[in-house]
Amino acid sequence: MVADDAIGRHGNVNVTMASSVVWYDQLELFFYWYREFHGHVAVAVCFLGIVANSANIVVLTRPSMRSPINHILSGLAVSDGLTMAAYVPFAMLFYVLYGVELSVQRNRWSAARFLLFYARFSVVVHTASILLTVVLATFRYVIIRYVTL
Repeated sequence: MVADDAIGRHGNVNVTMASSVVWYDQLELFFYWYREFHGHVAVAVCFLGIVANSANIVVLTRPSMRSPINHILSGLAVSDGLTMAAYVPFAMLFYVLYGVELSVQRNRWSAARFLLFYARFSVVVHTASILLTVVLATFRYVIIRYVTL
C-alpha cells in the first residue's frame, strides 16, 4: 500500500511503473508503424482542408454573407488554409520524398533553409488562427451575454 502511494494513485486505478512501460511500448510501436504513412495521410488531409477552407472563403465573402462574424470566420479559413498549404511541401520533403530516416538530401542547406522558413511561417499562421478564434469566442460571449437579454 505504501509503495502504491509512492508510485501514484489516480482515483481507484493504481498506476504502476509496469503498466506505464507497457503503455509507452505500445505507443512507441504505433509511432514507428504510423510514421511510414504520416506523410501520405497528411498531404491528403491538407488538400481536403485547403479545398474546404477555400469553399468557406468563397461562401463567407459573398455580399449577402458579409458580417463581422463572417469576416472573422473568413480570416480563420485563410489562416488555416495557409497552415495546410505550408505543411504540404514540408510533409512531401521530410516524409514522402526522402523518408523519415536521415539522408544526405534531407540534410542539405536548402532543406535546412526551408525548414527554418516553415517553422517561422507555421508559428505565424497558427498564432493568427488562435487569435482569430479568441476574437470569435469573445464576440460570441458578448452577443450571448449582453445582446440577447
